[in-house]
Formats: sequence, C-alpha cells, structure tokens
Amino acid sequence: MERAKKRFYLIKRRNRHQEGKAIYYCRVRGSDGNLLPWKSTGQTSKTAAENWAVEHLAVASVVKETLTLKDYAEGWWMQGSEYLARQAARGTPISPSYAAVARSYLSRHILRVFKPFLAETLFRRAVTPISCF
Repeated sequence: MERAKKRFYLIKRRNRHQEGKAIYYCRVRGSDGNLLPWKSTGQTSKTAAENWAVEHLAVASVVKETLTLKDYAEGWWMQGSEYLARQAARGTPISPSYAAVARSYLSRHILRVFKPFLAETLFRRAVTPISCF
C-alpha cells in the first residue's frame, strides 16, 4: 500500500550567521506531482507558514499548467525589461545592440523549437523565478 503524498512540506531553517527567529520554507507539488524547489514563506510560526502554503497552492498549480516558454520569454531582452534594468543598476548595462542580437537569437532559434512547451517541464529546477506562489 502506497503512502499518500502531501501537497506541501514545511521545514524550519535558522540562519547560522544571524541571530533571530527561524523562517519556515515550503515545498509544494507541481501539476505533474513532482516536488518543486523550496521557497521561503517569510513566516516565523508554523501556523502562519501553513496558512501561507494553503493560500499559494491554488495559484502555483494554475500558473504552472498554463505558462509556456513563449509566454515566459515575452519581455526578454526588450528595452525597459526587468533584467536590463537590474544589470544597469548593478553597474553593468547591456547595450541596445547586444540586447537586439540576444532577442533575435531567442526568437529565431530557441523559441522556434521550445515555445509550445510548458515552462515547468523545461526548467523544473529553475521555475522559481516565474512561479507566483
């Protein structure tokens, strides 16, 4: 008889370098039943962390089922994108010509092959930045 699989798991993690309360981390199952990477709940009590996980389960499963790579990569390398703004804030701006070449490579080579795939199946370990939970 197989054990029932939980929809999410919680662990308490202390920061060894800083004094303070421990933070709870949550790991949920994706739409395919596999566990996704750990995500900080930002909560210091188990009850609050459980509430956070329950609230975010529905959002995570909906987003994971419908987000394709084409949708995820929609704004990549465009002027004013979040990535280009972050790079400029760090002191390493990306030139408009480099961004145009990268965008062209993305659309002509990568998206042509992978655009219909669900982002979750392509980046099972790297989905965290796109998940909304």
